[in-house]
Amino acid sequence: MSILKHKKALLDFCSTDHWDNVCAFTFNLKQAVRVEQKGSKNNNFQWYRLDDMRSRKCFKEFMRALNRRVYKSAYVRHGKRLQTMAILEKSKEGRYHFHAAIESPKHMAQDEFCKLAMDVWLEQYFGYGHGDAKANADRGWIDYMAKIRSKDGFDHYFDCLDTDTFHNKKIAVA
Repeated sequence: MSILKHKKALLDFCSTDHWDNVCAFTFNLKQAVRVEQKGSKNNNFQWYRLDDMRSRKCFKEFMRALNRRVYKSAYVRHGKRLQTMAILEKSKEGRYHFHAAIESPKHMAQDEFCKLAMDVWLEQYFGYGHGDAKANADRGWIDYMAKIRSKDGFDHYFDCLDTDTFHNKKIAVA
């Protein structure tokens, strides 16, 4: 299957045409964090470098925190979640970042939701402040997210889709 057919399949699978209020996000990640070693008397630090797994774990924690802030106890009790599609990319310089489409909840203005999401992102351990959020995203944003470049760091094109946080009410993922 050619890469263009893979891209078309991803776009068909991740269609947001039925979403009401799509917000476009770019979430940048710190590429390493310095952590103090517990029990150390000499202020020893260890560096934790970002990789594919840590990137995905960070985004998953972010989505849990965002869903809790938006839906409060309904997130835990009733499984209420934001519709989400996130793509992990790695730039030529090796920097990881996410592009995401998230449907803003009906009870919040889109601009208010975008600000809340960026604030929650900055609370994350690897969250980095040079992201971007735009309300009223269109099909062009989804096409941009599915672009072929910046996916070279993965074994397969479809590995860029973050399936742990993917949620689309029209698609049942087993």
